Amino acid sequence: MEAFGKWVRAERIARGLSETECATRAGMKLTVWSRMERTVKHPQRDTCAAVARGLGMEEADVLRAAGYAFEETEEIDLALARRLNRVLRSLPAGERQRIEALLEQDASQYVKLLKPYLEEGK
Repeated sequence: MEAFGKWVRAERIARGLSETECATRAGMKLTVWSRMERTVKHPQRDTCAAVARGLGMEEADVLRAAGYAFEETEEIDLALARRLNRVLRSLPAGERQRIEALLEQDASQYVKLLKPYLEEGK
């Protein structure tokens, strides 16, 4: 999966927009927008909303590019998502980074890896 910031930069350039213009539309400082394009891999949802405003895109498209959106036919279990988030936050940084790297490669491996942690929390 390509880093979110790289995707944002490519979309901005394809639309013929400057960083300054996007940052202004998004309600961000130029330095924040610029840093996001260079470094952000997994943005928060509120960042996605700002990026959508900055690029003049639908928020759902930006969320999808960030890995948040699911196919409409899939159901999202918010309770499970919250549990996964708590588990990730509780892990040591190195282990959390390893799991996040696996997520980028294959979501099913990610779920399989976390299953023992999830079963402990029931």
